[in-house]
Amino acid sequence: MTVHVSHGSVSKVMILGLDCAEPSLVLDRWRDHLPTIDGLAQRGAHGRL
Repeated sequence: MTVHVSHGSVSKVMILGLDCAEPSLVLDRWRDHLPTIDGLAQRGAHGRL
Protein backbone atom coordinates (compact mmCIF):
# COMPACT_ATOMS: atom_id res chain seq x y z
CA MET A 1 0.00 0.00 0.00
CA THR A 2 1.32 3.43 -0.93
CA VAL A 3 0.43 6.45 1.19
CA HIS A 4 0.74 9.97 -0.21
CA VAL A 5 0.91 12.83 2.29
CA SER A 6 0.47 16.42 1.16
CA HIS A 7 1.97 19.39 2.96
CA GLY A 8 -1.50 20.77 3.76
CA SER A 9 -3.66 20.01 6.77
CA VAL A 10 -4.18 16.42 7.83
CA SER A 11 -7.59 15.16 8.95
CA LYS A 12 -7.90 12.33 11.43
CA VAL A 13 -10.62 9.71 11.27
CA MET A 14 -11.66 7.24 13.93
CA ILE A 15 -14.18 4.49 13.31
CA LEU A 16 -15.68 2.94 16.42
CA GLY A 17 -17.63 -0.27 15.92
CA LEU A 18 -20.22 -1.34 18.47
CA ASP A 19 -20.93 -5.05 18.48
CA CYS A 20 -21.99 -5.18 22.12
CA ALA A 21 -25.38 -3.45 22.06
CA GLU A 22 -27.99 -1.88 19.84
CA PRO A 23 -26.61 1.53 18.73
CA SER A 24 -29.80 3.32 19.80
CA LEU A 25 -29.20 2.14 23.38
CA VAL A 26 -25.62 3.39 23.44
CA LEU A 27 -26.21 6.67 21.58
CA ASP A 28 -29.60 7.55 23.07
CA ARG A 29 -30.68 5.70 26.19
CA TRP A 30 -27.33 5.11 27.95
CA ARG A 31 -25.48 8.19 26.67
CA ASP A 32 -25.70 10.02 30.02
CA HIS A 33 -23.84 7.11 31.65
CA LEU A 34 -21.14 6.90 28.94
CA PRO A 35 -19.26 10.23 29.04
CA THR A 36 -16.55 9.20 26.57
CA ILE A 37 -19.09 8.10 23.95
CA ASP A 38 -21.12 11.25 24.63
CA GLY A 39 -18.07 13.48 24.11
CA LEU A 40 -17.10 11.73 20.88
CA ALA A 41 -20.64 12.02 19.54
CA GLN A 42 -20.84 15.73 20.43
CA ARG A 43 -17.50 16.64 18.83
CA GLY A 44 -17.77 14.43 15.77
CA ALA A 45 -20.18 12.82 13.39
CA HIS A 46 -21.88 9.52 13.97
CA GLY A 47 -24.23 7.25 12.08
CA ARG A 48 -24.72 3.79 10.69
CA LEU A 49 -22.37 2.39 8.08
